[in-house]
Amino acid sequence: MVRDVATSTWETVLASDTNMASWRTQVITLNPSYINKTIEVRFIVDKNVAGNGYFYDDLLLDEIKVNSLALLRTSENSKEQKDVKLYPNPFTDIVNVSDAKALVSVSVTDLSGRLVKTINKPTSQINLGDLKTGMYLITLK
Repeated sequence: MVRDVATSTWETVLASDTNMASWRTQVITLNPSYINKTIEVRFIVDKNVAGNGYFYDDLLLDEIKVNSLALLRTSENSKEQKDVKLYPNPFTDIVNVSDAKALVSVSVTDLSGRLVKTINKPTSQINLGDLKTGMYLITLK
């Protein structure tokens, strides 16, 4: 069930009488009227649907912000990707970029997720010699 927090009316978006004993993934399509709204989602589970004596449970997730209902499939995303290569790996001071013209920026983060460097409009050679010895993640945009 789902509702806009500004209302008191619950809308049923999925009902199932399946009594599966394993995890499952379920896609729920929301009404476009929920875009840019804060919603609550409520899961009501009645495992006694077959008279087997299992439990009844109720879970409420609140203050969920719906930004967009658009789906981006993997095939759509991959069409936009450029084949850009970074080398060598590992590097000492300089990282080479095979097609720097396709890039807007390069972000370097350490393994704790801390952003340590951002380079806007990178060239085909990126000097990272000022970084301490370690492992880094390089994100191309």
